[in-house]
Amino acid sequence: MKKYECRRPLGVSIAFCCLWLLLLEGCSPKSGGLPEGLLETPELHASNGFRLIKKERPVDAQREFEHALRLKPGYSPALRGMGLVQGMNGNFASAYESMEKARNSAEKEEDEALAYVGIMQLHAIRRGPGWLNRVGENFARASSLAKDLPEAYYHMGMAYKFAYRFTESEAAFEQVLKINKSLLDEAEEQLETVRKIERAMPR
Repeated sequence: MKKYECRRPLGVSIAFCCLWLLLLEGCSPKSGGLPEGLLETPELHASNGFRLIKKERPVDAQREFEHALRLKPGYSPALRGMGLVQGMNGNFASAYESMEKARNSAEKEEDEALAYVGIMQLHAIRRGPGWLNRVGENFARASSLAKDLPEAYYHMGMAYKFAYRFTESEAAFEQVLKINKSLLDEAEEQLETVRKIERAMPR
């Protein structure tokens, strides 16, 4: 009598091993967030870097932007992110240079506009002589390239807030909500803060 053995098909075994390796890769600890093994793109690392900037983690953000640039040298969003990190560290000469590189290497008009928004952010961080006028000039340049860009209105609102021009700040944040694309939670939070300040001011 023949004995029949229950054998797993070779294809199933290989598929199972590949799935197991992917799971191990995804569970391995990596600084900065998402697993690199599953989706290794400059877009992923740049996006991760901007999230880390929001969390005020410039060292980790810089590592993500550098990784994006290794994958795609001259990648405009990563250069813009590097400029912001350099500005947060007080290295403004390098920061403005990175923003110019981001602007010159932009493949789309929106990326060029966002590079101007990055320059707005640097002026607002540095607040040197005539900083608010320079923010406004770069806001106009960004808006000429990309109409209704929420990032431009949001950082214009932040600049007005830093300059204690609360009416203009409120209008800028309201425009972010009107555009209704991104930065909605951030704009709502800033708008509420500005309104509380205005209510507390003596008439």
